[in-house]
This record gives sequence, structure tokens and C-alpha cells, in this order.
Amino acid sequence: MSDTGPVQLPKGTVVGRQWKIVKKLGEGGCGAVYKVQDIFNKSSFAALKAESNFVAGGTVLKLEVQALITIVNITLSGTTIWMPKWTIYFGSPQCICRNPRKMGLRFEILRRLAGRPHVPQLIHSGKKELYCYMVMTLLGDSLGSLQKKIGKVASVSTQTRVGINILFGVKQLHDIGFVHRDLKPANVAIGRPNTPDYRFLHILDFGLAREFVVIGENRKLQMRRPRPRALFRGTTRYCSINTHEKGEQGRVDDLWSVLYMLAEMRGNLPWCNLREKKDISEMKKRTQHDILLKNSPIQLVRFANHLE
Repeated sequence: MSDTGPVQLPKGTVVGRQWKIVKKLGEGGCGAVYKVQDIFNKSSFAALKAESNFVAGGTVLKLEVQALITIVNITLSGTTIWMPKWTIYFGSPQCICRNPRKMGLRFEILRRLAGRPHVPQLIHSGKKELYCYMVMTLLGDSLGSLQKKIGKVASVSTQTRVGINILFGVKQLHDIGFVHRDLKPANVAIGRPNTPDYRFLHILDFGLAREFVVIGENRKLQMRRPRPRALFRGTTRYCSINTHEKGEQGRVDDLWSVLYMLAEMRGNLPWCNLREKKDISEMKKRTQHDILLKNSPIQLVRFANHLE
């Protein structure tokens, strides 16, 4: 196995003494995603994401685990439960976290809240000598793949339903204090066919997510102070103008990405053939909302005006 490239796990490998590699679904610079089978329940399949422990700048998988764990928080008996940064290893009686005395309650809350829609559910996570991994819900095709397969402009009805689904998922992420920072069709997927989640869209890949709410010195939640200049994070086609200008990203920047995704469902984006970041940014600035959304409902134009 290479120390620096994508993690290569041969078919048949058992990870975490439970998950057998069935096939590779895809890979990036340092990470790879596999379809896995539960060896104790052969009808149960999941997705396993593995990332090398030798990634320059550190692995982002721990942040994804944190986001997936935190996103299951909901109001319980009228009190919203917020979880601090901690790591949990499911699948064994031993759970490791920064506050082990409260681990039992939090584990029970997670167990009871499993199954919320619009985000994949974290099943198991762990660390090996050469890589770390997490096992999560196996989903269906991404929105990007579906658009390529269909090969035609979506109807206004489809555009509307997709928008409602994505916004619901993004709201869950924002409600627990994270911004995604890389929303695009490839990071949105339908559920697996013949499952209750099939008609839901799910938000994926929290590797670039960032907390915008932190616990202050008074132990109360507060907005994180924005940096005067931030590194570029995202995808040039779908990111906001503020992101191009290396401003600190907030919730509104995620919403701009959603807007661009929805606009693309009804036709090509004006900057779709441009390659340079600067050119794309300038085109976004020049494009009027009514031109960008000329094939979309007037409500989306109003949405764009509101974001601005």
C-alpha cells in the first residue's frame, strides 16, 4: 500500500473485523471510497471511506467524522444538545472521547437519533497503521452523475424538488454550526434504490467543512470571528464571489453554491466553458440574476437578490 497515494484495499479485505471490501467506488488524491459488506449480515452493505495517515497537512477524515456525528443532534425534550469535538469508534464496547464520563449518554443519544434524512449516517470509524477510515450509509448516484445520464435540461418541477431537498440538508448542517464550503452536484446523492431513502437527496463530503459557531470563554456559543483573508476552498464553478476573493465563508456562501447548482439544472452556467478562476469570478460579477436564472421560476431570482 502506498503511503502517499490513494488507499488501495484489495477486494475481500476485512476492515474493522466487520466490513469486507466488495469493490472500489471512486478515489481522490489520497482517499478512496469502497462498497463494503457486513460479514455478520451479508444483506447489509455500506460505504467505506479510507484516507492515508500521511496526507500533507493532515487528514480531513477526522473532521468529516466530527461533522457526521454532530449533525445528528436535535432538540431532545426541548433542549438542543451540542457536542464538542470528540472522536468515537463505533462497533466495539470501548468508545474513546475527550470526555469519557459523558460518553455513555452521548452514545445512547446517537443510537436513538440514527436515521435522520438528507445526510449519510455514520456507522463506524477507526484508525489503522497506514490509514484511517469511516463506514457510512451506502447511497445511490450523485446529482452530477444523474445529470450526465439523463443528458437533458430538468423540468421546473424537478428543479424545485431538488432545491427543497438540498436546502433541507444544508439547513441541518448550518443548524449545528458548520458550513460545507464545497457544495456541488458531485456532493449530493440520492438514496439507494429500493430503500426508504431513495427519494431523498443527501449532502456528502464534509472534508472542507468549517465550524462557524464556537464555544466562547464564557462557555456560551458564539459566532467564530472571521479571518481577514482565507485560503480558497471549494469548486470554482459553484463557489460564491466572496470565495473567489478569499473571504471567510459563511452560510450565505453555501446558499450561493446551491443557487448555481439549481441554475445549471435549467441550462448551462454562463461561465461553464471558462477555466481560469479570475475569468470565472469576473463572469459571475457581470451576470445579472435574471439572465442567470432566465429559465427558472421568478422566486429564484428573488432568492438571489436576497442573498446579495
